Amino acid sequence: PQVLLPDLYRLGGARSLRGYREEQFLGSRIGWASIEIRYWLGSASRFFVFGDAGGVYRAIRTEAAQSESTRIRTSAGLGIRIGTDIGIWGFDYGIGQEDRLLNGKLHVSLLSTF
Repeated sequence: PQVLLPDLYRLGGARSLRGYREEQFLGSRIGWASIEIRYWLGSASRFFVFGDAGGVYRAIRTEAAQSESTRIRTSAGLGIRIGTDIGIWGFDYGIGQEDRLLNGKLHVSLLSTF
């Protein structure tokens, strides 16, 4: 059976594949890996460079035929986490596989801890 659009997994963005738009890739099977080299600035603050890689598989069925699509994408970039009283702010700049240096994506996040 075909997996419906709302049931597909989403890949891309600040929490998975940095350097791409949020939930840019949809698939019935996904996987990703990240590697970071960190320089600790304090107890909750750090600067890092990263590399991400991810893959998406999706089978598409129409009345006439069935097609399969597998995409593998990589990205690299740098980021910083800054610990504040309201939480940990995150700023990541990622460059996707087909982007130029100044054409990357900036991801901003806030992790609140109590």
